[in-house]
Amino acid sequence: VSEDYVIAPKDDWGDYVFEDEYKPMPLSTVEKFIHQNKHLPGIPSAKAISETGYDLHTMNKNLIVKIEELTLHVISQHKTIASQQEEIVELKEELSNVRSLQDEIASLKRMIESGK
Repeated sequence: VSEDYVIAPKDDWGDYVFEDEYKPMPLSTVEKFIHQNKHLPGIPSAKAISETGYDLHTMNKNLIVKIEELTLHVISQHKTIASQQEEIVELKEELSNVRSLQDEIASLKRMIESGK
C-alpha cells in the first residue's frame, strides 16, 4: 500500500492534442466505434485488459488524451451555442420588428376601411 508514487518522466505524453493540426475524432465516429466495439477508441477493452493487463503510463496518457479531446469538443460546442444564442437574439429582434409592421399594416387597413 502506498499513498503516492512517481513515474519516471517520459517524452510520450498526450499534449499533441492541442497542436493546431490535430483534429479530434468527430463525435459521430466515436459513437459508431462505441456502438460496434463497446469501448472508447484508443482505450483497450475490458477483455483485452483482463487478458494482457495494461501499462500504467500508457493508460494514463490515453486517459489524458481522452480528457483533452473532450475539452476540445466542449470548447467547440460552447462556441456553437454562443453563436446560436446571438442568432436567436437577432431573430427575436427581427420577429419583433415584423410584428410591429404587421400591427401598423392592420391599423392602416382599418383606417382605410373606415374612411370608405
